[in-house]
Amino acid sequence: MSFEELMKMAKRRGFFWPSFETYGGLAGFYDYGPLGRALKKKIEDLWRSCFIREGAIEIETPTINPEEVFHASGHLREFKDLMVRCSACGESLKADQIEDATCPVCGGSLEKEGEKFNLMFKTQIGAREGGREGYMRPETAQGIFINFPNLYRINREKLPMTVIQLGKGYRNEISPRQGMIRLREFTMAEAEIFLDPEDEDYHEIEEKMELKLLRRGGDAVEVKLKSSPEMAGGMMMAHHLQLAQKFLTELGIPESVIRFREHEEEELAHYASCCWDCEVYTEKYGWVEVAGIADRGTYDLEAHIKESGVDFTALRKFGEVRKVKRRAVLANTELIARDFQAVNGIKKALGEMDADLLKSVKDRGGKVKIEVDGKGFEIGPRYFDVLDIEDEASTERFVPKVVEPSYGIDRILLMVLAHSYSKEGDRWVLKLPPKIAPVTLAIFPLIKRDGLDTEGKRVYEEMSAKLSSLGLICKYDESGSIGKRYARADEVGTPYCVTIDHQTLEDGTVTVRDRDSTTQTRVKEENLCDRILERSW
Repeated sequence: MSFEELMKMAKRRGFFWPSFETYGGLAGFYDYGPLGRALKKKIEDLWRSCFIREGAIEIETPTINPEEVFHASGHLREFKDLMVRCSACGESLKADQIEDATCPVCGGSLEKEGEKFNLMFKTQIGAREGGREGYMRPETAQGIFINFPNLYRINREKLPMTVIQLGKGYRNEISPRQGMIRLREFTMAEAEIFLDPEDEDYHEIEEKMELKLLRRGGDAVEVKLKSSPEMAGGMMMAHHLQLAQKFLTELGIPESVIRFREHEEEELAHYASCCWDCEVYTEKYGWVEVAGIADRGTYDLEAHIKESGVDFTALRKFGEVRKVKRRAVLANTELIARDFQAVNGIKKALGEMDADLLKSVKDRGGKVKIEVDGKGFEIGPRYFDVLDIEDEASTERFVPKVVEPSYGIDRILLMVLAHSYSKEGDRWVLKLPPKIAPVTLAIFPLIKRDGLDTEGKRVYEEMSAKLSSLGLICKYDESGSIGKRYARADEVGTPYCVTIDHQTLEDGTVTVRDRDSTTQTRVKEENLCDRILERSW
């Protein structure tokens, strides 16, 4: 099966197609049709359930962020690709996609010097005068990071804490040329796991699960992770590699085409100390990245501490009182009393903040934001001092580290279709796992007379009512021969077809046809729903 045939089917049957075709199209954008949206939602729901079982909490944050967020995160500085232009036609091209020195569009020569191009979409928030500059988010992660203080409180100040978010991301790709592989607007499913850096052993690794690993430097091995404790990233990283493989195989992608590739040092993102890409093999594109599991360390929270002056620390409790070297905050109560009314409240708030944060603020002459009794204050460096002392303590504050599994839902959907769609004899069949099939059940009258169509519509209405409450879709089709209807159902991945025939009118039984084996069995109508659910749930 070629990718071209898959793309034709996807458009013909209503999975997806290039956007804006009415106006000549626009690279990097795709529309999802009815079947594609249904499939995508089931993939998203399955991903969500995988992490909810892990104890995750889910949030939703805006897709437009003010400039300060991405200044702090480093995206304004680091999130760039090298771009070259064609001197003949002016086409802009991504440098690492160029195989030689000629333009793939017109054959003209390319500029020798490239330029850095920031991949974020820029926008204006509010009126042009007095408004704020903003950007469409290139990842959902920052919406989670800047909410850490709220989420930590809601989670009763307990770590580890897993926070997930599914939503749109935007990257202004220079020259997207790989269809659904390279999009400018896409759906991300990300988890941020906040951890105490001193406590790594959170998960048992499954004894028998084997993964295909491509280590840094190119050594490809298949290992049982239990016997590979030296794996880069530690136990939490290993756990999420396993979780990624289990998720993809549950979607019907074979283990044989899944591997995990460790990033070379020079390709690591600016925020990562370690990253493994989960890749799926295709004949057209080779190995395609569908997820990345990165160790972001304390980078993001520390960056937002420095930029915002807000406390992003967690509390570590000792089993016993220890002597610790620490920094203490000494409030200048005389100045605070002179310039503010809430002396005790400001003093208390300063004392509860992270001293390293306040030291950083003081060194650069910045301000910290404090709220007392619903009123906000900005406290400059002359209102406090930070001292290094030795003390006895039973707790200390620290910045959590973060492990991030990030999944590209659009690429995963494409990989699911690519590894499910094939030709068997003279029929095309999409062998999706029943739990993610866009249409679970199709109802066919054998012919459109003798009351079979009326009975078929009655069965359809009853089954549709029962299945729709569980998120499963049932369809009715009476157009064309029964063979053509089976073929249509096979091609869109419908796992079960029910035929209403003359025997149905006599004894209340129907014929259930299995998509994969094409075998047919007779089932009493009253048992039909249970029969479908036990195979699809």
